[in-house]
Amino acid sequence: MLTNAFLARAALGRASLEECDLRRVWATKSWCNKAQMTGADLREALFNKADMVACDLTGADLRHAVLSRSDLQQATLRGAKLSGAHLLSTDLSDADLTGATAEEEPVHLDKSYLNQARLNNAVLRNASLIGAKLRHADLTDADLTGADLTGADLRRARGLTVDQLLATGSIERARLDPNLHAACRRSAPGTEPAAGGPVGQE
Repeated sequence: MLTNAFLARAALGRASLEECDLRRVWATKSWCNKAQMTGADLREALFNKADMVACDLTGADLRHAVLSRSDLQQATLRGAKLSGAHLLSTDLSDADLTGATAEEEPVHLDKSYLNQARLNNAVLRNASLIGAKLRHADLTDADLTGADLTGADLRRARGLTVDQLLATGSIERARLDPNLHAACRRSAPGTEPAAGGPVGQE
């Protein structure tokens, strides 16, 4: 049990922390790359500015955890609980969030990098994704009801449908592929996402 432990700048790379009680751990700027945290309890833990590349957080409880400005590239968060978590400006590029849930309270992912992330079947109700980068992300069957996608970059996102976009709280200035942009305008004339230009244009 590591509840309330102070692990700032700790070297936890490849550590075996499966099912570990890490509630309220203070691990700012720690090195946790490739750590095994499957099923760990990380509620209210502080891992901001941490190196968590390829960390396995499958089924972890991250409710109200703070992982802002951390590097979670290629991390696995399949089935993780994210209600109330803060992942602001966090790099989740190519991360696996299949089936992750944030149902009780919104997850905060503003300005995060989710390029090529797998979010299929994720429940992100009322999530804040303002300015998030979701290029090539897999959003197949993701629940985006009430989510704020203001200014988000969704170009070439896979599995993204008009119905998903119309169920969100906002897609104002969101960057979409031209076909989705046109379909949204037809379905909801007051909706003004930004045209993405030619597909693939930066």
